Amino acid sequence: MASLAPAVRRIAWPDVRGAATRAALVGVVAATVGLSPPSPRADLATGLAADTRQSAFSILRWEVAALTRKASDAVQRRMAPLPTDPAAQVGLVRDHFANAAEIDRLRARRDALFAAGDRAALPAVERELAEREARFAATRAAAEDVVASQVDAVMRDLGLRSSLVSFGPGWPIPFLRIEPAVFFAYQPLPLNLVVAPRDRIAIVGSVLVSPDLDTAQIEALEDRVDQLGVSSLVGGIGGLGSYPSMVPDTQPLRSGLATISHEWTHHYLALRPLGRAYFSSYEMRTINETVADIVGQEVGREVWARYYAPTEPAATPVARPSAGSQPAAPRADFGAEMRRIRGDVERMLAAGDVVGAEAYMAQQRDVLAGMGFRVRKLNTAYLSFFGAYAGGANRVESPLRALRRDAQSLAAFLHKVEQFSTPEDLRRAA
Repeated sequence: MASLAPAVRRIAWPDVRGAATRAALVGVVAATVGLSPPSPRADLATGLAADTRQSAFSILRWEVAALTRKASDAVQRRMAPLPTDPAAQVGLVRDHFANAAEIDRLRARRDALFAAGDRAALPAVERELAEREARFAATRAAAEDVVASQVDAVMRDLGLRSSLVSFGPGWPIPFLRIEPAVFFAYQPLPLNLVVAPRDRIAIVGSVLVSPDLDTAQIEALEDRVDQLGVSSLVGGIGGLGSYPSMVPDTQPLRSGLATISHEWTHHYLALRPLGRAYFSSYEMRTINETVADIVGQEVGREVWARYYAPTEPAATPVARPSAGSQPAAPRADFGAEMRRIRGDVERMLAAGDVVGAEAYMAQQRDVLAGMGFRVRKLNTAYLSFFGAYAGGANRVESPLRALRRDAQSLAAFLHKVEQFSTPEDLRRAA
């Protein structure tokens, strides 16, 4: 297990001019790549636009606000530098995330009281929540800077990045190779409306919507979209590869490190053939997401091991069961169950039995509930979205993980797969 590294020498985005330059550079590249999905069929696109007009989440407005905040944070950081002692930096981040965990608990408590109609207890919870959210806002920039510098240091040691711009084969400028910096923001994430055909597993459209929709509004939106002859699902997302990327504000630190690294991988791949082919097909989207998961998980584990595991409290020993006691029943594997369900659904859809497949998914939702897995809505949209990621029953994860095992390093793996532009490239390499 790695010990704490020497004092972090570089804090991401240290000055306004640097931040503006980097943001402008990546913004131009993103615009060139066209980081938006291809339009679905005309009637579906028109219907989605009409159905989500009141609830759509504006990425453009968020980008402007996020970049403005980052520039302001950079000015303040010059006047009040971060502590250089690694232990102090780790303590700062841990305190920030302890507060974030309390915010998550208080939000859940507030929502439960509101749903129960308990107006008497609400004011005290809302006051404490407001105080903690103000504290979060005050420490967010420092936590972002420290974590970004830690992730960046690990990525450099792993050979994933060295500098923002260097001379060499690149795109969109042929003689410049761009390796984007680690750039993210902790914040509440929008919800995602995913649209799939009823007769196959594939994403044909998606729209980001407000995170403030309640369950009744979500279900009403899904019902309207389903009337377009498709399958829909509104659900949460684990992160968003905007620039800066969005990382959930109350996600635990350990899993958040993987999310940050996952979204950085999308930034990196957007400038390579694999990322540019993201929207060319559902299979290429799945390859991109699975690669980002593999890289994100490995980098996240290394950051945790280097900076946070050495100061993690020891786990409480688990008492051994007494002689003669019955062993606990093994817990079902959600990923394995989803692979089984997806295989059955694909066979039914291939045979043209759409109605039967939908009835089967409704029945399997109850089966999953009996195993302790709560899935609000199980349909082709759910299977399409879930299946695009590692552990989601997709067919590209196994060959990609085999390529990772065969590669000498994570960097060698990424440099190999970044050149894929079609599913056949993966099949030839596997």
